[in-house]
Amino acid sequence: MGFDYYALVVSVRMQRRDPLTHHISDYPEVWVQRHIMPGGFVDDSMLQACLKAPCGFMWSEIGDYLIMTQLQRSILAAAHGCGLRQGFTVPANLPFEPPGSCSFASRRSAPLPPWRQQAAQLVGAHAMKNVRRTAGWTRFPRALISFGPREQEVLDWMAEGKSYTDLATILNMRHGEDACQVDPAQARRGAG
Repeated sequence: MGFDYYALVVSVRMQRRDPLTHHISDYPEVWVQRHIMPGGFVDDSMLQACLKAPCGFMWSEIGDYLIMTQLQRSILAAAHGCGLRQGFTVPANLPFEPPGSCSFASRRSAPLPPWRQQAAQLVGAHAMKNVRRTAGWTRFPRALISFGPREQEVLDWMAEGKSYTDLATILNMRHGEDACQVDPAQARRGAG
């Protein structure tokens, strides 16, 4: 694909020294020792942008997803100094699964042609899929989510496009009472 380096990180809690972090990379050793091994990825703007990005992004586009702190800007400058000058990061952000990313980096600062971005998107998505599979992380099975009869009725009406006001009328609820049924049901199915 024409990149010089790659890194794949998946962390259950995105916290420093998280024992449930999976990390594979061939980034320069000085970068790994300084930023990845001590858990510096917590402050890494790439991973923070991944929590908001719907698809892969060039590192030059990171400002589209977050307002960087001074610490994050200094980490990017340090990456540049270690030879990680331009790159493409593929986010992995699915409900009920740990967040992560797969990044491809280049020593050159030149813009990445579209075909390299597309190739990185495909390879990164497959890499994240496989690390999740081998780590045993799978999507939360719907069969384990159970609803009471009233919650199920609310969800059925919502699936048909009914508004909160419609729900209140249909279910003979007082105004505002509908949220007491809707919000917990939405939260338990991963929506809302």
